[in-house]
Amino acid sequence: MKQTYSDFAYTPMSFGKYKGRYLKDIPDDYIEWLIMNIQDRGLCEMYAVELQRRKPEYRKTKYKCRATR
Repeated sequence: MKQTYSDFAYTPMSFGKYKGRYLKDIPDDYIEWLIMNIQDRGLCEMYAVELQRRKPEYRKTKYKCRATR
C-alpha cells in the first residue's frame, strides 16, 4: 500500500518534548531536527513524509536519514 502525505498527520508522538501530541501539531523546526538526529530509520522516514506534507516544495527533496537501524 502506498503511503500518502496525510497518513502520519494524526500519529501521536511517543517520546520527547511533544509526547502525546499529533505530528501535525509539532513545529517544523523540531521535525527537521528529528530527521537529522533520530536513530530509527522508520521514524525518520515518517517524519520526512510529514514535513513534505506540510511543505510541498520539500516533496522533491530526499532527506538523508542518519539512522542505522
